[in-house]
Amino acid sequence: YYRGGEFYCELVYPRIFVVYVLGDVLRPGPVEIAAPFRLDMIITAAGGVLDRGSLREIQVRDPDGNAKMYDLVRLQRLGELAQNPMLHEGQSVFVPSRGGAAEVSGEVWRGASYEVVPGETVMDLVHLSGGFTTNADRGRIVLERITRENEVSIIKLNEQSADTTVVQDRDVIVVPDSRSF
Repeated sequence: YYRGGEFYCELVYPRIFVVYVLGDVLRPGPVEIAAPFRLDMIITAAGGVLDRGSLREIQVRDPDGNAKMYDLVRLQRLGELAQNPMLHEGQSVFVPSRGGAAEVSGEVWRGASYEVVPGETVMDLVHLSGGFTTNADRGRIVLERITRENEVSIIKLNEQSADTTVVQDRDVIVVPDSRSF
């Protein structure tokens, strides 16, 4: 015992964890990273997701085999922090190939082609694209869909029906300008 003394403690090296990142990333395999770290950091450490890889259905697997899906597009576009979990030693990350895609255009803030997650609705993609602009006609959303006979089917939706209409691969969602005729 030393009375009246002061004690200083410094962390010289943080503990290093190994997480396996597999699938469509630039450098698949074991990635060493110092704790704490999140999903987006481990994918960046593996070189990032390839163009053919999915940012929307990333699987984090526990050592016991349980897997959870995470969507980094929802993190980046909507700020959903729950889509970027802390990872722990023994977990692995799998980035699958990209699935089908749908196009969003017209009076939305960030029209683009978005990978479609099963069960996703027209309004889900509108939200991913930044939502409606002030000039959007929310009552005349147009969904262009390719039928099995390779014909284009035009479906007109209002905001409520768009919230329940499930998007398919190769769909095109057009939000018209309320000022157009």
